Amino acid sequence: MKTLKIALLILISMLTVNTNAQIKIITGGHVGIGGVPNPSEALELNGYIRGNSAYNGALRINTTNGYLAIGPMGTGYCHMYTDRPNFLFNQTVTSMNGDFASFASSDLIFKTGLVYGSVPEVRMTIKRYSGYVGIGTDDPQSQLDVNGDISTYGSVQIYSDSTLKRDIAPLKDCFKKLGRLNGKTYYKEARPNISLNSKQTDSAFLSTFTSSQIDTMQTRKPVQKLEESKKQLEYGLLAQEVKEVFPELVKTDSHGLLTVNYIGLIPVIIEALKQQQSSISQKDSLTAILQKLAISQEQDIINLKNQIADIQKNCCSSKTKSANANEVEPLAQGEQTILYQNIPNPFTQKTEIKYYIPATIKQASLYVFNMQGSLIKTISINDRGNGAITINSYELQAGMYLYSLTADGNEIDTKRMILTQ
Repeated sequence: MKTLKIALLILISMLTVNTNAQIKIITGGHVGIGGVPNPSEALELNGYIRGNSAYNGALRINTTNGYLAIGPMGTGYCHMYTDRPNFLFNQTVTSMNGDFASFASSDLIFKTGLVYGSVPEVRMTIKRYSGYVGIGTDDPQSQLDVNGDISTYGSVQIYSDSTLKRDIAPLKDCFKKLGRLNGKTYYKEARPNISLNSKQTDSAFLSTFTSSQIDTMQTRKPVQKLEESKKQLEYGLLAQEVKEVFPELVKTDSHGLLTVNYIGLIPVIIEALKQQQSSISQKDSLTAILQKLAISQEQDIINLKNQIADIQKNCCSSKTKSANANEVEPLAQGEQTILYQNIPNPFTQKTEIKYYIPATIKQASLYVFNMQGSLIKTISINDRGNGAITINSYELQAGMYLYSLTADGNEIDTKRMILTQ
């Protein structure tokens, strides 16, 4: 019996020496494993750790709130898994190679405002397949889709080099087309089909929360209309109207909503202004000509009156009457074509324009113009000798007009008449 006790003591001593070489527990309860002589922490390890085989050797750490599994669970990645809804880092996360990616078919989503028991708001989304980037929306419809205002301290530059373009052609009828558009003011509602908290209805996502947390989150409904304080009066066009005139400047997104390329209207406006300026210049030139013509006519009338006065005074008083009374017999009748002043002038109902055309004239016409130089009426004169043309007030609008007589392609005379209301 004594021999057995001695053997047991020797065996315990041997085991104690061997154990002290691998595991050391010092005063204070600190444990060192793998030959750590003086562990400074509760557990200090000199070597490697292999985790549970269920995670392909990854290390799993359990707490009363959940677990964290960390380590390579395959050959392609080093994994971090948890049963908690989010990871929380208290320092900046840095990538040594600069890459940051979403996995497989997932979109890359950036969020802010994570508070316990609520869903963080989506601030930027990069779609997995299209590469579309959305700011303020998780459903971008173009390469960059911003749900809100854009500000810049610099300028926005758009490539417009001629070497990048083909089939270049001038714009036509810009002034007329712009006249079909109507500027509007309006208040715009919140963007439809957009829910920055769309994850709230994802059953897989909700399964990671407790029932009380889910109740809290689901009370936050996506806003459908802007609050009155956030509404802002805007100026713009209706895309449906623009599409009828400039269909190339309107696009339809995947939800059927129309967008307008306002920048594309700039060259249209430029050409319309040029066309308008050209028209104004032409009218200015014509107005100057008409003003000179009016001055010349005034002088002709004065000269004609003087000639009539001389004729009445010096000769043939029995054959010549006042031109103002439209009763002047033409000198050398049969040779001279004459246009008389209309009577009455001004007129309100109708007026009569008398003329004398020799039989030798083959073609004669009376033209009526407005003061902008536009031709209003053309009257062919087939009779020869003395004649008259009646102009009714319902044929014209109130205003001043010019009428001219031409004979065999030559302008004989031009006079003014006035229609009053």
